Amino acid sequence: MKTKSTISLLLLLLAMIAMPSCSNKSDSEPQSNQPVPMKLSQQQREILNSSTDFSNKLLATVSAAAAVDENVCLSPLSLAANMAMLTNMDLSEGAYNEIVKALGLAAYSVDDVNATYHDLLTGIAKVDATTVVDINSSMWYNSVMAEQISPCAPVLTGQYNAHIEAVAPGSSDYTERVNQWVFNATQGKIPSLGDVPPLTYLSLLNAVYFEGKWSIPFDASLTADGTFTTNSGKQVAVPMMHNPKLRAHAYYDDSDGTTLLLQEYGTSNAFRLYIIMPREGTDIRQFAAQATYERMRDIVSQGGNKANEIDLTMPRFEIKSRYDMFDMLSALGIKAVFNMGSVFNSVASAKPWVLKEVRQDNYIKVDEAGTTAASVSQSYVGDTSVGTISGKLDINRPFAYLITENTSGTILFSGIVSDPSK
Repeated sequence: MKTKSTISLLLLLLAMIAMPSCSNKSDSEPQSNQPVPMKLSQQQREILNSSTDFSNKLLATVSAAAAVDENVCLSPLSLAANMAMLTNMDLSEGAYNEIVKALGLAAYSVDDVNATYHDLLTGIAKVDATTVVDINSSMWYNSVMAEQISPCAPVLTGQYNAHIEAVAPGSSDYTERVNQWVFNATQGKIPSLGDVPPLTYLSLLNAVYFEGKWSIPFDASLTADGTFTTNSGKQVAVPMMHNPKLRAHAYYDDSDGTTLLLQEYGTSNAFRLYIIMPREGTDIRQFAAQATYERMRDIVSQGGNKANEIDLTMPRFEIKSRYDMFDMLSALGIKAVFNMGSVFNSVASAKPWVLKEVRQDNYIKVDEAGTTAASVSQSYVGDTSVGTISGKLDINRPFAYLITENTSGTILFSGIVSDPSK
């Protein structure tokens, strides 16, 4: 039977179950410290829903390649925005078609996609006054390419609010400038990209920074060491946060022991953390790839959207990751853009231009106060060289997680925790 990842279900369900109603805008503009719910058109919602399969498959692909006790942290939003920016380059037809197909956007025009990302990337920062979401983009290009860059620059600045900067050939401070941009865009959570490749033609960057405080924080004085069973079956001692009377959304499927826990950030509850813990003994990597839409739909629909008071114990965790996305994107069908002559197709060049490298650096920390997360995606263009839980809930074995925005259903960060002691 064909399966879809857990992520697909959750994102589709957010619009049906978890989306709050939007009130009409008042005559006066809202104060700067008040939340501003995003108002997306039906087509924009369809575009965002269409791209969810990319998020699903990305987590499944990365998780499948992970070591048995490896933790995973990704930002589907950062990578998808980076790939959307790339479609505004002068790509070959084959490279363009592969990217929009992988993103689930083949049915939409570039202008519609750009406009949707503009509204999402600008609006998502305003939906909760107590949650920080900062999304930044940039393009760095060889100054001799000014003629080739000029057609796409207005789109990147206007729709993606991208910082665009020319770099003189052989510039000695290029790496320092890029790393300073990364540091600022992630508030230091990703200090630098390290070995930034020499700039042959151009580099596209997209950074996402998230800082959310729990609607109901944990009492740090109740945190104590507890036992967590890793994906390999090893038992490790880790700091376990505890809230004996948490008002949370939690669901349980009696048939296979899968637990879904929902916690909320901020005052408007626009941002949410989902934790999905499969039954004991399940390989979390396989679960991330194989949990069916029908199974997760049943778990959520049976539980409804009621808050439950539970005695919750869960680990603090902190993950840093870096991924070379070449194999992952190739597995998702994005291949042509890595072939000679795929970028700036209309420009004659002795050295055909290709997408040389796609990387993503990530960081996430979950503690008693809330969650801090950051991600930077870089594309480098060069030449050819089910019932409600009540009572006690222990998150003490591997789980998948999502950080989502409620109005749009956007997944900002996703991953798996196999060993929180790492």
